[in-house]
Amino acid sequence: MDVKMGVTTIRCTATDTSQNEEVCTFVITVNDAEKPNIDQPDDILVNTDPEQPTAVVSYNIPDATDNSGIQPTVQCQPQSGIAFQLGDTQVTCTATDDSGNSASVTFTVTVIDNEKPQLSQPTDITENTDPGQDRATVQYDTPTATDNSGESLSVICQPASGSSFPLGESIVRCSTSDSSGNTQEETFTVNIIDNEKPSLTCTIDISATTDPGKSTASVTFIPPTATDNAGSADIIITCDHPETFDCDMGETTVFCKAIDASGNEEICSFKVTVTDDEKPQLTCSGDVSTTTDLGSSTASVQFTPASATDNSLKDVTIDCSEDSPMDVKMGVTTIRCTATDTSQNEEICTFVITVNDAEKPNIDQPDDILVNTDPEQPTAVVSYNIPDATDNSGIQPTVQCQPQSGIAFQLGDTQVTCTATDDSGNSASVTFTVTVIDNEKPQLSQPTDITENTDPGQNRATVQYDTPTATDNSGESLSVICQPASGSSFPLGESIVRCSTSDSSGNTQEETFTVTIIDNEKPSLTCTIDISATTDPGKSTASVTFIPPTATDNAGSAGIIITCDHPETFDCDMGETTVFCKAIDASGNEEICSFKVTVTDDEKPQLTCSGDVSTTTDLGSSTASVQFTPASATDNSLKDVTIDCSEDSPMDVKMGVTTIRCTATDTSQNEEVCTFVITVNDAEKPNIDQPDDILVNTDPEQPTAVVSYNIPDATDNSGIQPTVQCQPQSGIAFQLGDTQVTCTATDDSGNSASVTFTVTVIGKYIFIKYLKSVRQLPPVSSNLFSKLTF
Repeated sequence: MDVKMGVTTIRCTATDTSQNEEVCTFVITVNDAEKPNIDQPDDILVNTDPEQPTAVVSYNIPDATDNSGIQPTVQCQPQSGIAFQLGDTQVTCTATDDSGNSASVTFTVTVIDNEKPQLSQPTDITENTDPGQDRATVQYDTPTATDNSGESLSVICQPASGSSFPLGESIVRCSTSDSSGNTQEETFTVNIIDNEKPSLTCTIDISATTDPGKSTASVTFIPPTATDNAGSADIIITCDHPETFDCDMGETTVFCKAIDASGNEEICSFKVTVTDDEKPQLTCSGDVSTTTDLGSSTASVQFTPASATDNSLKDVTIDCSEDSPMDVKMGVTTIRCTATDTSQNEEICTFVITVNDAEKPNIDQPDDILVNTDPEQPTAVVSYNIPDATDNSGIQPTVQCQPQSGIAFQLGDTQVTCTATDDSGNSASVTFTVTVIDNEKPQLSQPTDITENTDPGQNRATVQYDTPTATDNSGESLSVICQPASGSSFPLGESIVRCSTSDSSGNTQEETFTVTIIDNEKPSLTCTIDISATTDPGKSTASVTFIPPTATDNAGSAGIIITCDHPETFDCDMGETTVFCKAIDASGNEEICSFKVTVTDDEKPQLTCSGDVSTTTDLGSSTASVQFTPASATDNSLKDVTIDCSEDSPMDVKMGVTTIRCTATDTSQNEEVCTFVITVNDAEKPNIDQPDDILVNTDPEQPTAVVSYNIPDATDNSGIQPTVQCQPQSGIAFQLGDTQVTCTATDDSGNSASVTFTVTVIGKYIFIKYLKSVRQLPPVSSNLFSKLTF
């Protein structure tokens, strides 16, 4: 029979003579094993897309037909419309019918590159010649090249970078080629210019003096020499003075210039200094003799002015010590004249003027003098002003008086005569009277002020002092009386002592001095004993109370002020604190005492650990990377606390329970400990290999087959071999048909993974036997018959 593709069921019915029927069925499956037909496409040749190493190629999908009459599905790889690489690419097109039969054809897509590379345009270069050279070594950046192929291209330039280029313009050609033989070339210009000045050397500076009787000097110099990096042949040298010239006095700068063939200039110079060492010619007046003018110390004198000439033909400065006419003092006066030319050369001449004096001096009339005796003396030393005297000479006359000024004059009248004499021996005299009288008080020595401390334990002091002494110009002995007397008891503070004396003339003198009694005795101050304490709970300090100190004083305790640098109750820092107390009495005397307060810290720091952490192992690992909150601590001392943990975050933690211990230690070595646990669970399934399916025949004359298979291998992230169990077990009898075997790998944490494979048992004799004697068979899969042959 002709059976269509697919499954066709055949039904058979058996009927005996009693019309009893039995029915059986079987199926005929017709599979399509014929490949479809697909057209062969032509090969394709295209250029690369612009600036790309590829070409987007679109092609027609080839037509296909199939014996089933259903249009096959055609798929091509690489697909149409994608970018194809440079070169040959084989495209495979496959036509597949509904039965899975397929047929393929191939064609070639060839992408060729006809696009030139891209070469960057270099910039023209202008460089100066190398120092001292007529050429220049030029380094330049080689242009970059790119290509649509994406390949790395080399660029060759001639002349190469680093070559020596001559003066002027040179063309550099740069080219590159890609692997497809496409070539690109660019050029640029290297222009070498000469901006280097020539080297010019002038002669050294020249010094000369004026020629005799002239204002100039004839000077000759050596011409300068020059060299140039481009050669010395075309150098032009000029100077602004000829080689021999008459040079004026002073400093003259000669400038010379060298110009090379490129127009570069260099200038040098030297100095010519002409000095004048020739003195001018000077003529003075003759000597002059005369007398002073009437009533004057001088004589008006007229003399002939000096005159001068000089070789420089310039003005000569004449400077005389005096000008004519002049007033000349008595005596001999020398007139000195100096002629100085512009070069400071000098000539000197002198002459003398003699003036004589014949006139007497004038002396003032002094007043008479009335004075008291000198202190403690029966005479008086009298200093008087020497009377003024003048003279027509202008020179102070010599004045002498008898008796002299400054000696002791006796009581009564004394006549004094004063005579003035000038330098020419002319003299004049005057007289006056000195009268000495006695009105002097006695002299009482000034006592010194006395300062004494109070007597020990008292607020007074007994003071002994020396009575002052008295003297008188009369020479008599005088008595002195003082109140309060020496040896009296003086109270605290200042007391005035008055002392007086009188001479026989009734002259009285009094002096006073001060007796000051001061209290320099310190008060007595007693502090409490040293104190020890511990910090208050949760604080870095301790509240401390101490007993105030007590004090007594020699002047009484009423006015004593007691202060301490801490209040009686205060918060004291940890460590040792010294409390200073001071007592000040009414006189400002101070006494200090102190005691120590020692505060220690026995309070543990406050430590906070991370909470317990629970996590799972990292993928594929037996550990977990765990990040936990670092422990933190505070302390009542407010100082830093050292925290030491058995592990740092982050850390790799093994599976199971790990305890982390942290210890906080404050500066007083008080410690607190906290702990937390990290639990790492394994939630990752083990890995189990996938077995292949098994196809076996039934054992001889049996509807089953005993099948032994390999237990699949398994691994686990824990590193411990998982347990693998399979059902049905290996080595048992498998029924005819397909039996699914499930293998399960279980790790120590109870995680499991399973794979399955199929054991198929087939046997052709069973079907034949079935057909001969219809009997019940165990169920078999529908594909069993596809494996049978007749």
